[in-house]
Amino acid sequence: PEYNVRRGTKFPSGKVEIFANVIESKIQDIKIYGDFFGIEDVAAVEDVLRGVKYEREDVLKALQTINLGRYFAGITAEEI
Repeated sequence: PEYNVRRGTKFPSGKVEIFANVIESKIQDIKIYGDFFGIEDVAAVEDVLRGVKYEREDVLKALQTINLGRYFAGITAEEI
C-alpha cells in the first residue's frame, strides 16, 4: 500500500521508522522498520495500531494495551 505518513527517530537502542496510511484520521495500514532491539515481532504492534485514530492520545492508549518493551527495548510509548 501507499503510505502518507512517515516518522523516523533514532534512539540509543536503535532507529525506528514508521510508515502509515492514514485515511479519514484513522490508521488503515502501518509498517514498522528499524534496527532496534526487541524479543517479539513488531507485527503485533502494527496489528494493535490498525484502525486507531491518528491522534497522540488514541495511539498512546492503544500502545498501553501491550508490553511495548518486548518489541522495543528501552523505548517508551511516549517516545514512539
